[in-house]
Amino acid sequence: MGKSVTEKTMPRVHAAPQPLIDTRTDLRTTFGDSPTGKERYRVTPSGRRRAPLLQLASAVQRKAIHVLNVIAPRGRRQDERTREALRECSHRVGDLVARLSRSGPADTGSIAQDLEKCFLAASKLASLAKGQANDPLATVLVRLEVHLASMNLADIASLKASLERANRDSASMDPSLQGRLPCLEGAVRQHLQSRMDAAEQQLVKAITHKTPEMQHPSVLSACVERFNAAARVPSSSAAPPDIGATVASHLPGMSMEQLDALGQGLEKIRTSRDGAPAALQATLTTLGTQVRTQLCQRIIEGAREQLQAGARRLLQEVPKGPEAAQVAFARFTDSITALLKNHPVNRDDALLNAVAKHIINPLLKENTPDQTAFADLFALLTPSQQHKLLASNSTLLSEPTPEIERMVNAAVQQQLATTQQRFEEAAIALLDNGAALPTKDPARFVTTAVLAASAWQSLNALREAHAGPLDANLQQRHQELKAYLHENIDLARLPLDVIENEALRELGKMSNTLGLTQGQAAVTAETLRRKDALVQSCVDARIHHLRAMRSGEPQAVFRALQESQAALDLITIPLQQLGVDVGDAADVAIITDDLRQRAAEGLTLAELVEVRQALMSAQVQHTWETISDLGSQVLVDRFTRVDSRTAWASRLMMMSKDYEILVLTVDARLEELDPSGSWQQPSAHAPKTPSELARTSRDVIRTLFHEDLPPWSLGKKAELAGQITHDACMQNLEAMKNTPAESHSLLGQDMGVTEQFVRELVSVDYQIENASGHRQPLIDRAHLAGEKTPERTQQVANAVNQLRELTDGDAQWLLHVSNMCHKGLVQYAIVAQLSPDSPIGLAGKTGQLMRGKEMSTFTLRRAPGDKIVVRAEYTVDAAEAIYHHQTDSWTKLDPGRSGARFSLEIALGRDGTVELVAPATLVHELHPEANP
Repeated sequence: MGKSVTEKTMPRVHAAPQPLIDTRTDLRTTFGDSPTGKERYRVTPSGRRRAPLLQLASAVQRKAIHVLNVIAPRGRRQDERTREALRECSHRVGDLVARLSRSGPADTGSIAQDLEKCFLAASKLASLAKGQANDPLATVLVRLEVHLASMNLADIASLKASLERANRDSASMDPSLQGRLPCLEGAVRQHLQSRMDAAEQQLVKAITHKTPEMQHPSVLSACVERFNAAARVPSSSAAPPDIGATVASHLPGMSMEQLDALGQGLEKIRTSRDGAPAALQATLTTLGTQVRTQLCQRIIEGAREQLQAGARRLLQEVPKGPEAAQVAFARFTDSITALLKNHPVNRDDALLNAVAKHIINPLLKENTPDQTAFADLFALLTPSQQHKLLASNSTLLSEPTPEIERMVNAAVQQQLATTQQRFEEAAIALLDNGAALPTKDPARFVTTAVLAASAWQSLNALREAHAGPLDANLQQRHQELKAYLHENIDLARLPLDVIENEALRELGKMSNTLGLTQGQAAVTAETLRRKDALVQSCVDARIHHLRAMRSGEPQAVFRALQESQAALDLITIPLQQLGVDVGDAADVAIITDDLRQRAAEGLTLAELVEVRQALMSAQVQHTWETISDLGSQVLVDRFTRVDSRTAWASRLMMMSKDYEILVLTVDARLEELDPSGSWQQPSAHAPKTPSELARTSRDVIRTLFHEDLPPWSLGKKAELAGQITHDACMQNLEAMKNTPAESHSLLGQDMGVTEQFVRELVSVDYQIENASGHRQPLIDRAHLAGEKTPERTQQVANAVNQLRELTDGDAQWLLHVSNMCHKGLVQYAIVAQLSPDSPIGLAGKTGQLMRGKEMSTFTLRRAPGDKIVVRAEYTVDAAEAIYHHQTDSWTKLDPGRSGARFSLEIALGRDGTVELVAPATLVHELHPEANP
């Protein structure tokens, strides 16, 4: 008979192989002995001697076993005799390993004796094991493997070298023993190689995060150390493994997320509280550089189109003069900074990579390179950046040729000459106008002094970067200027209160540069006064905001938090101009914490109690939880590209964090004022029903974050809308893309956008989102002028101008965006609902369409690569019924608990392309009226 299907598909199960001897005396049993010899005491796992009581117990046990073996040499006692024989064999192998591990010339006689004892012990074990361990050589090799497993790589390498020497000098040994040495040497060599291979495999797993447990920095650190230990082992068969080369070979196959995680993990190890071992620091630095380089190359390559467009605009601006070139270069730099957000990449490295790849190298590869354009571009880089670009080990520039070297040298000399001229002109102006200049024209004096100091600093930086000496006459002029200003100028006599922040900061640095030492105390005092005034203005604003929170209304509480952040934003740039470090999130966090504490100190105990009561009210806490949940959902989804509104979500999370820290700050201040804790009372604000809480949270999010979230959608995560919806979406996009676009005129004025876009502009929500996630309506629909009036035409024109600015004034791009950005873009949602496999509906029904308040929203933002991303949302709110297409019937719904929202994102390129960047997602909730 043939086998059944079940039999064919069932795997054959083999009997487990029998152990060589009883499991209690397995050949791989460990006895806790030192791996290199029989010691007087056994080694416990912690490496300490056994307690005396345990030693006594072991001695008694061994004596009892001996007595039992004499009385009854079979059964249980037989197992114990076998175990003792195995222990003896283990000790003999340990003695041999210890002998071989000693430095110095090989003692072949002693080695032969130890080797013979090993095999005698193995033979004894074979006689007791009744043939199950009948090969003494195999037994010795197994015990050797057990000992090797407890040794470090350096000791194993030393053992291997000793075996090689003994094997070479074994001529005087017994032939039977002599033939076994190569077997031992081969076993040690194989074990050493497997340990080295395992170290490399573990490192690869750690850097590529192949398994979740490998993602912890401590695991990564251990893997790096193990690999380094393996690399230090001498090997005659091949060159020692290089950790840099090993890691570099795997980086190209890793994703951006993996590279980010690896870079952050390496940095955590390097900067951990305990600090990485000194021997590991160099390795970590090397690996970190490799990861950053790979990330930098990926980022620059991924944004090729955007950077090429930026490079073209920069090259167009350079001939217009230094100021225009500086502005264009600042924009180019800002675009790179935006690309690097959340990536552990050095900005200078990325900037130089982009400048070399997209600007300088293409310029140098032209048949007749433009020396003037090259020199102007080169001058936009700082001296340190120039040095990195021209370094001998740099791979950024094209292969050096005599022509390229000539152009570089000419550019350096031109920059030196230009900077030297700026310094000389400023020095002459200061020397020729005498000591009266600060009194007659203080603004001009400060501007000239700042220019002279800046030029002198640039000259020194250029000299250091390009290893060139400064002109002796120039150095003499600098000494003359420095001496003159030191003797004749007192900064305290200047009207410091009218000097700009940046100029005031530079005056404070001129003691060494220009010798302006008189009056520095006055400059420092004025700088501190301005800093204190800025901070105090922000503290006063926060005190006002805290008092506004006492109403307990979520709208007031979270608007106050938002306005507090806006107040800090207002003073950030002036503080930077005065020399305060606010360049990264950590600096801002320190300032913000100080502002919170000072604002809390500005309130009375009674006021603080009222603020706390408001913060702890049910409606405020519900709104906070809603904001936090919504922001975290978006951020969690950012790698799956289900929702890419990370800037908007970051604002939500920032406000959520501000609320949490504010509660802690208020509690800490109350604890200081009233240690009794009498202020810890339940909120006096009246509780609200769940529906009221949901409605309040919705109002806050709509007002402060310009996002209308129906109550039924709160707390629900968007999910992919399914294959039917995706197919309908792609068909719809293809049809829209092939629709011709024509510019529309309104009252004789060419709008530059399609007629449908103009028509829907006044009836659909259109928003522009900036890089910080802030959204601004394209047109104020609440205050529209009458139809077919000049006022309405101007309102539409103003809205179109905002879109025109978003598209850099590119007429074709503007027309392309308007042709895709209208209600037709969300038509796929209706098609999907009417299909037999509708993504929404009630159980047992097919082809269902919801009836309720329909809304379409389009949010537009710029994205890297000359693209505009459009987020299109189609919402059915307060759904009162659902239509069943197959049966031509309706089911009534609970409007307060039913609705749906479809969302997708497309990218519209300058070149007319259309790309789906975030597939259609769906949030929906249905509750029949009869089943509330």
